[in-house]
Formats: sequence, C-alpha cells, structure tokens
Amino acid sequence: MEGFIDKWSISKEKVELIITDNAPNIVLAAQSTFGKDKHVPYFDHTLNLVPKAALGHKTINRDLVPNVPGVPELNKKVKAVIAFSHKSINFSDEFKRVQMQRGESEGTCLRLLQDVPTRWGSTFLMLCRLMKMADIISLVALKFPDVQMVSGSEMESRSSIKDILEPIHFATTEMGAEKHTTASKAIPMAYLIEKRINEVNIPASNALATAFKTFVKNELKRRFGALQSVIPHSAATLIDPRFLKITSLIQLPTAEPSLT
Repeated sequence: MEGFIDKWSISKEKVELIITDNAPNIVLAAQSTFGKDKHVPYFDHTLNLVPKAALGHKTINRDLVPNVPGVPELNKKVKAVIAFSHKSINFSDEFKRVQMQRGESEGTCLRLLQDVPTRWGSTFLMLCRLMKMADIISLVALKFPDVQMVSGSEMESRSSIKDILEPIHFATTEMGAEKHTTASKAIPMAYLIEKRINEVNIPASNALATAFKTFVKNELKRRFGALQSVIPHSAATLIDPRFLKITSLIQLPTAEPSLT
C-alpha cells in the first residue's frame, strides 16, 4: 500500500478515512499505513459475514464445525429436492401442469431456484421460492418416490430462517446502491435489522430456528454493537437531511472504538 500511495503521490496526512473489507491482510495494510483511527470496515461486507456464518457458508473455527449445527444438513436436503426438480423432466412437467391447473399461464409458471454456495443471498431467494411453492412441491412429490421431501417441522424451520434473513437481505441490497451515499444509513439499518429479527416469532419447540436466531443476534451485536460510537458513521447520520428529525436521539461519541 505504501508503494501505491507513492506511485500516485498521495500524502498520507491528507487521507481522512480509508474503508476496506474485512480480509485480515487488507485490514493490516490499511491500519499500518494510515493508522487504526482512520480505518473503517465496509458496513455491507461486515453485514454479509453474519448470514454466511449462520448458513454454514463461512465458519469461524479451524475445525469447520457449523456455527449453527443442523442448518447445513437442512440446506443440503432442500437443495437435493430442487436439484431433482431440475433434472427430472417428468417432475418439471408435473410441477408446471399443477401451476397451470391453478390459473398460471405457460409464461408465468415458476421453477424452483437453486442457490450458489458463494452467495448467501441466493440461499435467501431459494427459500423464498421454496416457501411460496411449498404446497405444490408437496403435491407433486407424492408422485415421485425418489424425492425425499422436507418434513413439516423442517419446513417450519426454513420459514423462520427465511424471515430472519429477510431484513439482512434488504439491507445489503439497499446499502449496495451506486447512485447515492449510504454511510449515513449504517446506524439506522443496524437498528432496523435488529428490530425486525426480534419480531420474528419462533415456536419454543423449534430448536433449530431458535439457535439460528440466537446466533444471528449475537453476531450482529458483536459486529455492530458499538456502531453508534464510530465517529464517521455517526457524523454522516447526523448531517444527513433525511435524519434531521431524529438527530436528537443520537449522540456523537468522544472516542473512536474499533469495529470488526
């Protein structure tokens, strides 16, 4: 990084802030060059680490033990059903026939979506489509003994997991905008995500969904619990005209804690 700023004749003293992802080598380079007080992790990237870890796309231990035991196995079972629907022409035709029987046209019939391991958002979209078409899937699966259908309790878990992921998916889409600034939205977004997740009602008997919710809440708190104390984000929120009516609720900090 030193070579880069020398090449472009950038004075380190004139750099007010540097925003990076959370890759250890990038963080080390930024902080070593400009100092910890000028480094802020990219909010959207940090937020995306939470569902990745919860879904099993990313682990936080060297033994590769799932962060929420049972979730990767359930994902695998769901993906198997979807893979069968894509490979079997008979299943696909029957799936379309039932939809048309219920009023859909040839061009509006839907297919099940398969997720991509490197993109947790595709898992959320997969679950959305799965829940929307659940009754049709169950009906069609009765004619195909080779399909290991997801049970009612597993479907309930999938529904709760989808509801927990929904506000995070919305936030990542909103924060990924290219035509307007988003730094001022970080604090409000973090608050609304936590609020929406707290509102997701999960039956006490659903241990898997409960564990998923607990993990996500703890990770959000660990990563964003001190967000209001991060001066760049607080300052951006305070001066954003959209939030002028609520600035009295936000206090600008006197110190700069770390945000990881």
